[in-house]
Amino acid sequence: MDLENTLESRSPLKVFSSSSPLESLQHRNAFLGISLSKNKYFSKWRVAEYLRWAESRHERTMVIVADQLEAHNVAVFRGVSLNEAVLRVRVKGEELQRGYVRAVPPTMRQRCEVVLASDLLARPECRALCDLVDQAAAENALFRNDIRAVVHENLLSHSNGDAGSRRTLVEANIAALGRYIIEEIAIVLYLNHRASPRYTVALFPYSPFAALTHVYNGAYGDLFAAVTGGDRLEFVELAPSDEAGEKQEVVRPIMEEADESAERS
Repeated sequence: MDLENTLESRSPLKVFSSSSPLESLQHRNAFLGISLSKNKYFSKWRVAEYLRWAESRHERTMVIVADQLEAHNVAVFRGVSLNEAVLRVRVKGEELQRGYVRAVPPTMRQRCEVVLASDLLARPECRALCDLVDQAAAENALFRNDIRAVVHENLLSHSNGDAGSRRTLVEANIAALGRYIIEEIAIVLYLNHRASPRYTVALFPYSPFAALTHVYNGAYGDLFAAVTGGDRLEFVELAPSDEAGEKQEVVRPIMEEADESAERS
């Protein structure tokens, strides 16, 4: 079933939280990360709605398709090499990129770009930040445990079917699966502090995960202070709402599982 054509995907957007008053975040550049999984958070219609919301509030907006990040999940859950997984998600990412480019409202085409995470991670400054985050995870147990907690939340909290086998697979590959989170944090740091122009407001359809907020709030001491310079993570939690105004929760499957479900429907 195409989620873009369901009634739920047309539910209104609502701001559920923000790091600062919205007026203080206006006229900054904003970014929105897109999962490869197809759900009502990230249908083309919904992404167009995010962009229309941002149009009058932010100077520029970047949409990031999380292709390379998803490769780590695909390699583990599909039992393929990481190189093969990277090739698969690149193809899927480019397909989604073309669709999201078409979804950009005409009035925003000069102020919005749709990029692949793999292309950002290939930039030397972003690659260096990825190495820094990777080293921090290796050396700081609290940070490493927070990454593990995010992996568990993303991949186990809503699992169906044989939950025991899935948990065993996740635990056996926790370091590989954690690369998704490491690369996501590196991209956020890059956009906020190294990119030109900088993108300093994150648009999330859900609350930012603890490992990311802790990078900015000092929970890891001065582990990332040389990059963040003491800045806070600025974000807006913008998500579909139901008739009662409550946030609609959406289970986010890994990309390969979503593709298989689409093939069966």
